[in-house]
Amino acid sequence: MKKFSVTMFLLLVLCLGLPWAALAAEVPVYLEGERVATAVERGGYTYLPLRTMFETLGADVKWQAANQTIEADMPANMLPEGGTLCMQVGSLDAILEFRELFAYSPHYTLEKAPYISRGTVYVPLRFVTEDVMQFDVKWRGGAVYLTAPKLTYEDGADVYTLNQYTGELFLAENGGQSHSLGVCQLPGYFAYQPVGVMYELKVVKTEMGNYLVKADGMLHSEPSHWLRWYAWLNADSGVSYSGYDYADSWEDFPAVAAGGGKVLLNNEAPNQNRLLIIDEPSGKMTGLDIDSLFFEQGLSDEYMLWDCLWTNGQYILAGCLGNYIIYDLSAERGIEITSQLLTDELKAKVQDLLLTKGYSQSVDDYWSMLGYKHILREFANVPLLEFLGAENGELNFKLICNYHDNSTDSRASQEYPLSISLEQIKELIK
Repeated sequence: MKKFSVTMFLLLVLCLGLPWAALAAEVPVYLEGERVATAVERGGYTYLPLRTMFETLGADVKWQAANQTIEADMPANMLPEGGTLCMQVGSLDAILEFRELFAYSPHYTLEKAPYISRGTVYVPLRFVTEDVMQFDVKWRGGAVYLTAPKLTYEDGADVYTLNQYTGELFLAENGGQSHSLGVCQLPGYFAYQPVGVMYELKVVKTEMGNYLVKADGMLHSEPSHWLRWYAWLNADSGVSYSGYDYADSWEDFPAVAAGGGKVLLNNEAPNQNRLLIIDEPSGKMTGLDIDSLFFEQGLSDEYMLWDCLWTNGQYILAGCLGNYIIYDLSAERGIEITSQLLTDELKAKVQDLLLTKGYSQSVDDYWSMLGYKHILREFANVPLLEFLGAENGELNFKLICNYHDNSTDSRASQEYPLSISLEQIKELIK
């Protein structure tokens, strides 16, 4: 009787034309513990309903019936300026098309092609979740559990966790239950190639008790370029602002400048200002295009890129290749201070040193290479002017004169401590 029933059922399926997908086992799919979709098993593979899954992730899904193609426009938290995942029913090819910001477009070859059942397009689950999204995928009790990659930072007994997909920051205080502090805008989800936050999470509190979040990443298309991302997160409202900066792998990243109730984020995000100025008491953010501003005020060449290194809420110190500018935020006026630090008296001392050691090139040529260690590397015979920090109303610097000592036929260096007071700056900037 049992065999007869199964046989009759299969005949009914054939006669009525029921799709085989109707017989497939349903598989619940959970993302971060919340059920988001129902997958199906077919021929030993598990498939996701594409529209349901991608719209859950915030993508805009478009269906082109004429050629049966699917386009999923990714949101900005996955990819700066967005991007589109393109697939076609019956095809093993898939591509991520980036907008004009990046020329790189990775191609994928699927193990199984997308298919249509009852008007729904299904795509291989592992391709979407592991290859594209790089989620952690676990199977338990006939269900799929997806977890986004996360970074953690331990500060004593407190543990901070950053969701690399959503940007949500969590805190578990003193080993207790984790709770959300808010959501930070990430530069892009790292699985999508161009930029991404990938390691070295650190969280500190500002002088006003808000959170300053830092993480490092990279440009996948340029392995020699690293990325540093910063976000400011209001401890009460959860309002957040973020920016990120690039550097060659041999360069040092500037730290966030904070002081006097202001937090300054250096920023190279496209279509944004180079400097983000956050007023902590009000929680408001303004942007300043310091590169163009300094050029317009005759303080900089057109193509110099400046980083903010220090602020006291009134003045900011910006540096670029060993050159330094002080800018008064209230007066909206800046002055260069490199010439104030490298006095004629100091240069005469350096000249005597170089001539004593047999320096064969022009001393003027030597000074023209100020700050070019990032191009010529640390061992180059060039002078470096480095900012050390502020203390007791003074900005402290160090001049490092690298040279070749002919008497020993070896590289050598001489350091000179330098400083300029805020009182001097006030007089100069009048």
